[in-house]
Amino acid sequence: MYADTEGYFGQASGIPYSRLHELRGRDITNFQDKIERLRREGIRLSPKLEWDAFVTAYTLHDEVPLHSYPRRIMPLMRQLREQEERARANISEFDPSTFDKNAAAEELQFRFTTSASLIGDLHLVYIREALTAHEKETLTAEEKCNLYCAAAALQTLVDIWDEAASLMNKLNVGPEGQLGFEFLGIEEIVTVADVAEKAFDFYAEVELVLKNEMSSTADERTRTHLQKDREIAATNMAAIASYGFDWRKAPMEFQEIVGPPSEAQKLRDRADVLATRSVSLKLSMGLFERHPDHVVLGRNLVYMAIQRRDKEVAVAAAKKLVDLLGHQLEQTLEVKLARRKPLGEEPHLEIDDEVRSWFASERIS
Repeated sequence: MYADTEGYFGQASGIPYSRLHELRGRDITNFQDKIERLRREGIRLSPKLEWDAFVTAYTLHDEVPLHSYPRRIMPLMRQLREQEERARANISEFDPSTFDKNAAAEELQFRFTTSASLIGDLHLVYIREALTAHEKETLTAEEKCNLYCAAAALQTLVDIWDEAASLMNKLNVGPEGQLGFEFLGIEEIVTVADVAEKAFDFYAEVELVLKNEMSSTADERTRTHLQKDREIAATNMAAIASYGFDWRKAPMEFQEIVGPPSEAQKLRDRADVLATRSVSLKLSMGLFERHPDHVVLGRNLVYMAIQRRDKEVAVAAAKKLVDLLGHQLEQTLEVKLARRKPLGEEPHLEIDDEVRSWFASERIS
């Protein structure tokens, strides 16, 4: 979430629009309206506006902190987001129709490995340090920052893997299309299941440290930042666990992409465990309440709540989206949110009559 520069704007982030306006020398009304409209529509900011806002937030951090981590986390997460976008583009723009099937698989493997290697190598120091710092009783501010950076880098690798695997699955080349992480050179992290589990572990450790820090301070501003950071870590944990729901029902052809046959067969069992790991969607809901115009976050919350059969969170998030966008509650599963496909058309989301009944206005107490 800290890679999402759009999350740095407005009162919810700790920086009032008036202060941003003062530093940027722009009209506050137009600036605020533009930011909120873009977030509602799920449109990325222009490079100039994104950079202006990032620099403003980065410069202001010592005066008006945005989080409890050292300031260096901000450029690190911005860099990670840029790397992720380049990697996704490298994969999504690949046209397999210009190759025969096996050659297309080789090219896709090359694109995935190259893109993921760049991210893995640039963040390898954090990943290796996290493997040793993980589960310490206490963490310094720098260790906590490094642990979060490692978790974010691993989560990004999972996202890139899933995008490449979805495309590889369409090629139907079986085990020849395997996509692994041997290139990291870390014994504990070889398959995507390894990467996802470690990312979840690291986020969970960060969230626990933040919770403990909250209990040891009475300073309200510090507690506010710690709570927001907990909400972000919990939301990232939920996003990783969400893959577990998708993967445990994946066809064997998709599972074969994971690695050797023995690992492919284990994916379903490991996905089941990942899907059922403890996640507080109420913490994620707290993050959405801080950023109530962040439609992508709201959509993701409804998606994950449906996966977990969490009616309370699903309906609460859906109602906030209704208030923001103006559609009817009954249309929650049918409308496009932030230009994404309707939730009702998501291939991995199980939507039965009970789930549909959650969004019927007359049944909402």
